[in-house]
Amino acid sequence: MTSALEGSPVAEEVSCYHAVNEVRLGGIVLLVRAEIDACMCAPGTLRPSHSDAWIPQKFSDPLDLCRAGAFVGPGQGSMIELKTKGARGMRARGVDWKAFYLQMLFSGTDQLILGVHSDGDFGRDGVWPYSLDQVAQQAGDTGADLGRLAGLLSRILAAARGMPGGAAQAS
Repeated sequence: MTSALEGSPVAEEVSCYHAVNEVRLGGIVLLVRAEIDACMCAPGTLRPSHSDAWIPQKFSDPLDLCRAGAFVGPGQGSMIELKTKGARGMRARGVDWKAFYLQMLFSGTDQLILGVHSDGDFGRDGVWPYSLDQVAQQAGDTGADLGRLAGLLSRILAAARGMPGGAAQAS
């Protein structure tokens, strides 16, 4: 995991961190840049990016926020996706588990934390953790969607290679 634009002139304008993952889909290698909502790491892994790093937040439960960044390699931490849904919207439209699963799959995220609120109040039981496998079960079959994406990417790659000055032939 890398912090977004660390040390660059625009770093102060960026309020999130990113992961870059290699994903293989249908014989095509993709480099996927994904915004990371949270990371559960061993103590001392993340370095605060300014001296007043811990900022108390006002929610139903106490929460401290720390802006920090570091390279997080395999086994050093797990990436977490944070989602919120209004209780009324969930009753009316449900949860788009397939979208959550595909986002987690491509970003290398291990866990989803889903917060369900009523008028901004998450209550005692309004926060639900899900593993990637649990989200995949809720999403159902995504094979057809991934197959369509792989076909589309193959056509885009072929078109780019066929253009004058287009993409070089991959080995």
